[in-house]
Amino acid sequence: MGFASVTHDSQYYPEFGIVRLSGSAGRRWADLIEWVKKLPLSDPHTMALTRTIRSLIKSRQLDPSLKHDPLCAACASTTLAAFRGSEEDLISLYHENLNAVTHSIKTMRLRTAVAKERVA
Repeated sequence: MGFASVTHDSQYYPEFGIVRLSGSAGRRWADLIEWVKKLPLSDPHTMALTRTIRSLIKSRQLDPSLKHDPLCAACASTTLAAFRGSEEDLISLYHENLNAVTHSIKTMRLRTAVAKERVA
């Protein structure tokens, strides 16, 4: 199930919330959100978006309850409203988080491969 499916089928991810999230910073950010929302929740890009929103919550010292589900419409909207940087800053933060997620996944795969070799 993709992120888009969740947005259409759940009260926690109403389509209007995703539209607000995509329109909150600029055209490039909107394009990124439109692309990511079509991906499965387990995709590294979706994980990076979640991590980006969570890091904004932490850095802006917002209500910690927003971290429970940073992709809900209200949480994301509140978080992005508190962001004072440029669209480029936001996209850079997303890419930093994407690199961190990708690195973590590679590390986990390597550890799994090493563990399998030890067992064999």
